[in-house]
Formats: sequence, C-alpha cells, structure tokens
Amino acid sequence: MNIGKNLKQLRELKELTLEEVGNYIGVKKATVQRYESGEIDIKRTIAIKLAEILGVTPAEIMGWGEEKPTLTSLEQKIIEKYRKTPEMQAAVHKLLGIK
Repeated sequence: MNIGKNLKQLRELKELTLEEVGNYIGVKKATVQRYESGEIDIKRTIAIKLAEILGVTPAEIMGWGEEKPTLTSLEQKIIEKYRKTPEMQAAVHKLLGIK
C-alpha cells in the first residue's frame, strides 16, 4: 500500500487542509505534502499524531495489517456523511427498505 496516497485519502475524507494537518503535527504544510507524495518517510511519532487528527490508528496510516479495498474519494465522503448525518441514514434506509 502506498502510505502517502493513504494519508492523502484520509486527510481529504476528514476535509482537512495540508496546513491544518501541518499545524496539528508541528510541521509546515509542504512537509505534509511531501509525506503524501512519498518524498519523505513518516516517523512513528508523526504517524501517532497524524492518527489522532485523522481519527484512525497509526497502523491504518502506515498501511500495516490487512489490506482493505481502496475507495474513491467520493465513496469515502459519502460514507463519512452517512456516519455523521441521521437524515442521510434515514434517507438511505428508506431507499433500501430498511426499518
């Protein structure tokens, strides 16, 4: 798994900017972009901080463990909105005939 691509997908799913992530972990936005492009490796301490802001485990950031199917950015946004929005959950349940 491409760690940088994974990081970018997670960041975009949370609708965070490079600058917001950089500020949280204490680096410049250019450094976050370099993590995402694979130019520089992510240290364990940084992976822990990234996991905190992205709401995942460090293992998920680093791609350790089982490979999961990759979702498109749109699919990820839909899933995130579904999880956070009771109205969307109700609409999906109605569409699928789930009570």
